[in-house]
Amino acid sequence: MRNFGVNYGLIFLAWGFAGILGPILAGSAVDMTGHYFIAYAISAGLSVVVFFLALTIHPLAKHQ
Repeated sequence: MRNFGVNYGLIFLAWGFAGILGPILAGSAVDMTGHYFIAYAISAGLSVVVFFLALTIHPLAKHQ
Protein backbone atom coordinates (compact mmCIF):
# COMPACT_ATOMS: atom_id res chain seq x y z
CA MET A 1 0.00 0.00 0.00
CA ARG A 2 3.01 2.28 0.42
CA ASN A 3 3.51 2.72 -3.34
CA PHE A 4 -0.12 2.34 -4.36
CA GLY A 5 -0.56 5.96 -5.45
CA VAL A 6 2.55 5.95 -7.63
CA ASN A 7 1.67 2.62 -9.22
CA TYR A 8 -1.90 3.78 -9.88
CA GLY A 9 -0.62 6.95 -11.55
CA LEU A 10 1.88 5.06 -13.70
CA ILE A 11 -0.79 2.65 -14.91
CA PHE A 12 -3.08 5.47 -16.01
CA LEU A 13 -0.17 7.33 -17.59
CA ALA A 14 0.66 4.22 -19.62
CA TRP A 15 -2.99 3.81 -20.64
CA GLY A 16 -3.05 7.42 -21.75
CA PHE A 17 0.05 7.02 -23.91
CA ALA A 18 -1.32 3.78 -25.37
CA GLY A 19 -4.65 5.44 -26.09
CA ILE A 20 -2.94 8.21 -28.04
CA LEU A 21 -0.02 6.42 -29.66
CA GLY A 22 -1.76 3.11 -30.42
CA PRO A 23 -4.21 4.39 -33.02
CA ILE A 24 -1.58 6.65 -34.56
CA LEU A 25 0.90 3.79 -34.99
CA ALA A 26 -1.78 1.36 -36.15
CA GLY A 27 -3.00 3.89 -38.70
CA SER A 28 0.48 4.44 -40.07
CA ALA A 29 1.00 0.66 -40.29
CA VAL A 30 -2.24 0.36 -42.28
CA ASP A 31 -1.20 3.24 -44.53
CA MET A 32 2.11 1.52 -45.27
CA THR A 33 0.86 -2.05 -45.70
CA GLY A 34 -2.85 -1.77 -46.51
CA HIS A 35 -4.00 -4.06 -43.69
CA TYR A 36 -3.93 -4.39 -39.91
CA PHE A 37 -1.79 -7.54 -39.67
CA ILE A 38 1.43 -5.68 -38.78
CA ALA A 39 -0.34 -3.59 -36.13
CA TYR A 40 -1.83 -6.71 -34.55
CA ALA A 41 1.48 -8.57 -34.71
CA ILE A 42 3.30 -5.72 -32.98
CA SER A 43 0.59 -5.55 -30.30
CA ALA A 44 0.76 -9.30 -29.74
CA GLY A 45 4.55 -9.21 -29.52
CA LEU A 46 4.50 -6.39 -26.98
CA SER A 47 1.87 -8.26 -24.95
CA VAL A 48 4.10 -11.34 -24.80
CA VAL A 49 7.09 -9.22 -23.73
CA VAL A 50 5.06 -7.55 -20.97
CA PHE A 51 3.73 -10.92 -19.80
CA PHE A 52 7.25 -12.25 -19.32
CA LEU A 53 8.36 -9.03 -17.65
CA ALA A 54 5.47 -9.36 -15.20
CA LEU A 55 6.50 -12.93 -14.40
CA THR A 56 10.09 -11.82 -13.86
CA ILE A 57 9.39 -8.75 -11.74
CA HIS A 58 6.69 -10.24 -9.49
CA PRO A 59 9.00 -12.49 -7.41
CA LEU A 60 11.38 -9.58 -6.78
CA ALA A 61 8.62 -7.68 -4.97
CA LYS A 62 8.17 -10.55 -2.49
CA HIS A 63 11.78 -10.40 -1.31
CA GLN A 64 11.67 -6.77 -0.19
